[in-house]
Amino acid sequence: MITMEYIQVPDEYNARALWLLFTHSPTKCFPSNIYSASEEQLTVLKTEGIPYKKIDMTKIELPKPEAYR
Repeated sequence: MITMEYIQVPDEYNARALWLLFTHSPTKCFPSNIYSASEEQLTVLKTEGIPYKKIDMTKIELPKPEAYR
């Protein structure tokens, strides 16, 4: 089983980080440059010098679809 971490990437690294994440494994995208990432993906980001911080998703309020407002 793959354990996913949630990370946030600074704006200036967002495009490169997103490309690296998608080329190494499935990922989920959230607002504000937040992504799900496996350990393999985190290793790739570290190797490529992409900074990120781990996010506690229980403290993030995700936008709700219009139908649920």
